[in-house]
Amino acid sequence: MRRKFFVSFLLVLLALTFSFGQSNVLDSLKKELATEENDSIRIRLYNRLSYEYLSIDFAVSKKYADEMLVLSLKLNDQKAIARAYSRQGYLATFSGNHREALEFDSKNLNIINTLNDSARLTTAYNDVGNDYLELEKYEEAYFYVMKSLEIAKAINDTNSMSIAEHNIAVMYSKLGRTDIALQYFAESGKHSLAAKDYDAPAYDNFEMGNAYFGIRKLQEASKYLYTAIRMAKQRDITILTPRIYQSIAELLLSQRNYSKSSLYFDSAAVGYQKNANKFGLAQIDLGRSRLFIAQGKFKAAEPLALKSLSTALQFNAQKLQVDCYHLLTSILELQQNFKKALEYNKLEEAAHDSLISINVMSQVFENEFQMRSQKKDAAIADLTKQSEQAASDLKRQEFLRNIFAVVFALTIVLLYSVYKSGRRKVEMNDLLLQHQAEIEKRSQELEELNKVKDKFFSIISHDLRSPINSLSGLLDLMERDQIKAEELPGLTREMRAQFNHTKNLINNLLDWTLLQMNKVSIKKEKINMQSLIDGNIKLLSSMSTKRTNFTNEL
Repeated sequence: MRRKFFVSFLLVLLALTFSFGQSNVLDSLKKELATEENDSIRIRLYNRLSYEYLSIDFAVSKKYADEMLVLSLKLNDQKAIARAYSRQGYLATFSGNHREALEFDSKNLNIINTLNDSARLTTAYNDVGNDYLELEKYEEAYFYVMKSLEIAKAINDTNSMSIAEHNIAVMYSKLGRTDIALQYFAESGKHSLAAKDYDAPAYDNFEMGNAYFGIRKLQEASKYLYTAIRMAKQRDITILTPRIYQSIAELLLSQRNYSKSSLYFDSAAVGYQKNANKFGLAQIDLGRSRLFIAQGKFKAAEPLALKSLSTALQFNAQKLQVDCYHLLTSILELQQNFKKALEYNKLEEAAHDSLISINVMSQVFENEFQMRSQKKDAAIADLTKQSEQAASDLKRQEFLRNIFAVVFALTIVLLYSVYKSGRRKVEMNDLLLQHQAEIEKRSQELEELNKVKDKFFSIISHDLRSPINSLSGLLDLMERDQIKAEELPGLTREMRAQFNHTKNLINNLLDWTLLQMNKVSIKKEKINMQSLIDGNIKLLSSMSTKRTNFTNEL
């Protein structure tokens, strides 16, 4: 993601005014730091040294950032503390520790909110939104990035507008809405050009390549990714280069070009190691594991997947955990270690349940609808204001034109003006009421659709998965001749019971669907509750894996 790079670019220009070479800059800064007694100036020197060392030695850069934070807290200088938190957040993002970055960026935002600094507030909101986006918390990311965009538009900050629009585009890309993502990328490109942000095209091409790769348009993805790596190298964007290499490696892997894919994974790993990005290295391990699986090297693939999983658990990276569990399940199934594969499959399902649901996607799109509705409301309010202003001007002009006219003529003109003004107000009120009714109607439709969708997915995910998995497992065992003849009748009865249950479930679901579509009608009839309950007890008894007794007490 694009974060703070415009500010960093300004810092580079300031640093270069001290000397022509980087080594001279560092020597000059360190000498000044050694003799400087003013703590406020020392804080600025720590910040600049941390920036200068970032591309040379990450550990030294982090050390200066830590000293900057300690001294800022000692002075209790809120502006300095905010800059120190922002610096720490940037370094955490640089190293792939997005949860730590979120902690520092949130602290920075809390301070900036009290300083009445709109320019820094747009950056602070965008940084927090970026952290949530990297953590795939899309609902929170959308809120903070949209706040950044709203403030940036209010103060006409084209650079912040470009960054916020870029991040919104990435969000829609990850949610599978490439059409909306491309629209935001186009807007981001226009504003970055106006702001003279020359790093922005590399980021836009990288994310557009990922967007096209996500919808399997490999030719377009290849074009944008190779353009992105060329631009990133020209601009020496060290935080972005390994991520582009990684995406190209994944693209080549999907095209079964294993040798070149391996080379790009290696290049990405070198970049992540230089940046001390453990999370990035974990993603590379997972990518290499997939590469080994594609080559049939299952024993080499498993340790890399386990290593990636260890980092994912350390960073509490839920999406990476799901990917690792899924890959380990596949590896163990290919090695016919079905018991261990089942364990990883259960861990994958548990981790997957805590990730973003389709409701979050719906919420994002609903927020987009609300945002557009707010724009329409603002346009109507603006039109109303203009109408009222025009009416006021008309009255003034009429008064000036008719000031020397007779009282009767003036009275007629005033009555006509009042009548027209009243009619305009009535028409405008009608338009507002129609608009409000339309919004309420669409909100109700969205709510009903969400209820239908939630019910449908709840039935599918919880009641169809178990019998299908059981049937799949039984077929696998039968295929390998691992079922004894005397076990087969019992298993068959059990599967018959589960099959009947699934069949009844599907029939009920179809009936329910027809009912929702108004294709069937409901008629009252008498039923035998005794036999209905006995039938359900029989079904539950056949499905139960525990010693449970059922009693009909009707």
